[in-house]
Amino acid sequence: MSRFFFLSYAHHDHDPFLKKFIKELTTEVAVLSGEREEQVGFVDDHDIGVGAQWSPALAAALNDSHVLLALYSPAYFQRPICGQEWMAFRMRQEFHMQVLNQAHPPPVIIPLLWVAPDRIRNLPYVAREIQYTHAALGAEYSRVGLRQLIKVGAYSDDYERFKSSLAGMIVDTAEVNLARLPEDPLLNSLHNAFDLPDPADPVPARSGEIGPRYVKFVYVAGRRDELSQLRKRLEAYGEAGGHQWQPYHPTDENEVAVVAQGVASEKNLYYEAIPVDAHTVRRIEQAHQNRNAVILIVDAWTVRVDPYYNTMRELDERKHLLYVVVIPSNENDEETSAAAADLARALQAVFHYRSSQADSAFYVGRVTSLGALKTCLSEIMERMRERIVADAPPLQVGPEVPMQTLPVVSPIVTERLP
Repeated sequence: MSRFFFLSYAHHDHDPFLKKFIKELTTEVAVLSGEREEQVGFVDDHDIGVGAQWSPALAAALNDSHVLLALYSPAYFQRPICGQEWMAFRMRQEFHMQVLNQAHPPPVIIPLLWVAPDRIRNLPYVAREIQYTHAALGAEYSRVGLRQLIKVGAYSDDYERFKSSLAGMIVDTAEVNLARLPEDPLLNSLHNAFDLPDPADPVPARSGEIGPRYVKFVYVAGRRDELSQLRKRLEAYGEAGGHQWQPYHPTDENEVAVVAQGVASEKNLYYEAIPVDAHTVRRIEQAHQNRNAVILIVDAWTVRVDPYYNTMRELDERKHLLYVVVIPSNENDEETSAAAADLARALQAVFHYRSSQADSAFYVGRVTSLGALKTCLSEIMERMRERIVADAPPLQVGPEVPMQTLPVVSPIVTERLP
């Protein structure tokens, strides 16, 4: 059931003034749209703790609602859940652009100043790129914030004009008919949008990390909870994901980070892990500038989880970057063997450019044992050192891809194995 708006807010701000506003705004939108009040907006009044899951109703509302009302307050931008709700709409904007072949995201995120704007400091990039004041909502609102309009009787006329104007904006914006994602978003599959970097801000280089003696590992392996909807056997994955992955479990229980760092140490190299998050591609860009070796060790199952899929797709599109993808393959894992064809298609979809190149040195698939993985990593480090030294001058980095062009969820990501 499509609703006109989804209210994203910090539960710290859920006081009698907010309840009054929600009730009255719902009535205004219902009058302007002709819909029943219960079909107008979605407001979740249950606080979601760390590690909890969204309810099916909340996930469906994120995917069905036409407009996101983001209640700006000091608490709002400190709540990762609010950032994930924002990310769900951001992904829908990208999907909408792809489906309709549009160049710009539809303006379906409407900020609401709960307090005066000077009380809200250090706005994240995604909030700064959206205009948060509108002449139609009134000068007093832009000066003191919505809560004061409701609380102070002297602003009663300003509040009435604000409600009427906002209701009209919501009904008009809903005509965009924002596209739905193929599946309702899952909480553990979304990054916090408030952590997205500003493309204009460079990633600072740390002194001393220039040259091929520094190797950066990216462990593309999800957490147990992230993989639980894709496969049954989860013993190889850790609660924190990434470095805890045991690619050859149960035959060998070595964690992937221990293996990779051991090989680097044997070759007298410095090593560091790059996490898979909203900053991954930019960090790899920086490592490329610094002429560091970059090696991605990838779990084939994990690339079917949305955030990892999106990040790896974006990385694969940066064709100028020097890095190597390594795919361990556990032939003693019956579940993996049974899904081999599906996993191969997923990898090809994610690393379309890198896997299609004639030079297989930059994409190594089906590394079937721990010993083979160690040998492979050792050879890769040596080849990359030689390549970087031969290139000598700092490699040039191409233009950044704007963050609003994040890749969209592909159908292969949303399929689930029986």
